[in-house]
Amino acid sequence: GENAFFECASLAQITIPESVTVIGEYAFYECSSLTQINIPESVTVISEYAFYECSSLTQINIPEGVTEIGYEAFYKCSSLTTINIPDGVTEIGSYAFAYCTSLTQINIPQGLTEMGEMAFKECNQLSYIVVDSDSKIDRVKELLPQDLKAKVTSFYCKHVANIKALSLQSPQKKINLGSNH
Repeated sequence: GENAFFECASLAQITIPESVTVIGEYAFYECSSLTQINIPESVTVISEYAFYECSSLTQINIPEGVTEIGYEAFYKCSSLTTINIPDGVTEIGSYAFAYCTSLTQINIPQGLTEMGEMAFKECNQLSYIVVDSDSKIDRVKELLPQDLKAKVTSFYCKHVANIKALSLQSPQKKINLGSNH
């Protein structure tokens, strides 16, 4: 529920029971010693501020059933390096991953329809985005907040068999591979 482990600074690890469907607002707010958490498949929503400033959290497994990641849900989780956002997520709230300063890679879920402003604000190490297919790259670019567009240097498509053209850019030259290009 809401505020369940609010400011439990010494909490290092927890397993949430299968009966939980929502990680409530402020559930693990400022649990600064929390390094790992196992979220059950039954969870569908990670609410606002759920893991706010869990600065020692190095990994988190977001289950396939999650559809929404709330406002500032992982704000200042400065030890997270990569995050796998499942395909069922349709909404990522504003500032959801802001100030995750160690984050280098994210994947954009197939069903994403809304990404809030500054969702990845000050994620200065973020340079790599994985998308489901080449047809989604333009759509993903449209969804990215302005501050993130400038930081991302590469996209990786999971289903390479679908790629008809590939552009590689460097400061010196641009190379296009594929038909009709």
